Amino acid sequence: MNKVEFFKLKKENILFKLKRNYLSLIEKEERNFFESALYILLYLLSFFYHLIIFLRNFLYDKKILPIYISSKKIISVGGLSWAGSGKTTFALWFYKKLSKKFKIAVLRRGYGEDENRLFEEEGTNIFWHPNRINLVKKLEKKIDIFILDDGFQYRRLKRDLDIVIIGPQDFKNRKRLIPASFLREPFSSLKRVDLLVLNYKNRIKPLEEIKKEFLSSFPHLKIYFASYKLKKFVKLNDKNVEEDYFKERRVAALTAIGYPEGLFEMLKEHIPHLEFKIKFPDHYCLKEEEFISLKNYLLSREIKDLIITHKDKFHLPAVAFNCDLNIFITKIEVEIEGERSLLKNIEEKLCTT
Repeated sequence: MNKVEFFKLKKENILFKLKRNYLSLIEKEERNFFESALYILLYLLSFFYHLIIFLRNFLYDKKILPIYISSKKIISVGGLSWAGSGKTTFALWFYKKLSKKFKIAVLRRGYGEDENRLFEEEGTNIFWHPNRINLVKKLEKKIDIFILDDGFQYRRLKRDLDIVIIGPQDFKNRKRLIPASFLREPFSSLKRVDLLVLNYKNRIKPLEEIKKEFLSSFPHLKIYFASYKLKKFVKLNDKNVEEDYFKERRVAALTAIGYPEGLFEMLKEHIPHLEFKIKFPDHYCLKEEEFISLKNYLLSREIKDLIITHKDKFHLPAVAFNCDLNIFITKIEVEIEGERSLLKNIEEKLCTT
């Protein structure tokens, strides 16, 4: 099976090239002399960033920095790392579950247009602005519960419940923060968390030992295991496609999400001939000429079927929606062990705060 970590564009823009090389550097286990020297610099910068985060959290913990207290309930769904744990997917999952009983609004910072459009397409009551306090003040009379998507670091709002999602990527270089790893906060910040979800449970090993390790340091935590289940494939024209369609076909998968390995691993169980696995940096939007180059690359190898995620649909240029490739979206659903217990814990927490 061929594997393409990053598709080599004929003309890479500078930003794409820098991001690709940076991600490659921090993910490497072995580095040459020049790469090691550069990583040492990143490590030093990580140390100073750690100090800033420590001071910031200390000021919030001591109530030196102001925190707005809403008259309505606030749930934060966030993570320790900047990408790859599945925060947005779970924010959407919690919205769908809780909106059966409550009036819910999802609040986002505003960046990540692809994720905003994903929420909108799923029929979510979503609002975005860098100052989410203003959004809360504006909507308090109409809403029962606010869900902060990627809200763990947004400490200007007092929350009634902090939910953190952790994925396999968070365990790489877990003692280092950005820019030397993916972590925005150290694992010690889990002291602020109420519910912890270990996502991609099949790729976190040894799972039970890790759970015990967390509980030994943070005995207050409620810990749950989660994964994604492939529900169906849908063409860009919204037509469902049976899985049997792919049995004898050579297929490529493309994605620009934070943890592409999770998608590729899931597809291996359903696609017998997954020939190429192509990834771009998180949120990367392909330009028209880039997509045409990719399309020609695949067609020249007699591959006519391309699989993407729902979020990747918003990374494609208009030309992709009418081309010689068959493009399929993976529709997934979240599976959480002890779902009823999790939802019960949430409702109990909201009633007692």
